[in-house]
Amino acid sequence: MKTALLTLAAITLTAGGAMAAERGRHHDRNDHGRISSYERAQIARSASHLAAVRHRVWADGRLTRFERFQLRAAEARRAAIVSRARRS
Repeated sequence: MKTALLTLAAITLTAGGAMAAERGRHHDRNDHGRISSYERAQIARSASHLAAVRHRVWADGRLTRFERFQLRAAEARRAAIVSRARRS
């Protein structure tokens, strides 16, 4: 009898913990995949940064290897921010 009660208590605690973890995971999402105002601000800031980098690297009409690296890094950063915002 004691073993059955302990087993039942362990199952109840495990199931409760699993349900709480599942509920917390979905809590991070916004309303049906919409982008929040914070994410919109991040995307706008990233787009502004990318435009500034493009303007700076093309200012003299040449693109050096280091400038190409900077430009690709800024583009990748912006793509990652947009992708992350769309996933949530």
